[in-house]
Amino acid sequence: MSHALPKVGVVARPAAYRTTDGTPVGPDEYDLAVRMVSMHAPHPAIGLTSAVALATAAATPGTLAHRVARQTADGTLRLGTPAGVITARAVPAAEGASPTVLLHRAARRIARAELLVPVLEGRPA
Repeated sequence: MSHALPKVGVVARPAAYRTTDGTPVGPDEYDLAVRMVSMHAPHPAIGLTSAVALATAAATPGTLAHRVARQTADGTLRLGTPAGVITARAVPAAEGASPTVLLHRAARRIARAELLVPVLEGRPA
């Protein structure tokens, strides 16, 4: 889909903000602020592809993301998104190679359902 590319985002140093559900997030709770655009609209958090690209950039000296992000000893990068903080970890690779990026995303409930199954006459329930 042509409207899915390019992936565009804005990064900044950490600052206090509120998530879309109103939860306060302090500047010490994350390492890099990010707001992404996806499919011509603000992304509600950050897509996995964008998170991997941003973690790679933040681990690569000379990039804007590297200059702006708070660096950690183990390569962990906490991304402050509109939905909250997403954690990625860049594991260094051999000289000149991109790091391996590890992500952890927790599933959220998207529906709750009750299924009513009819009992056919003459059959036990």
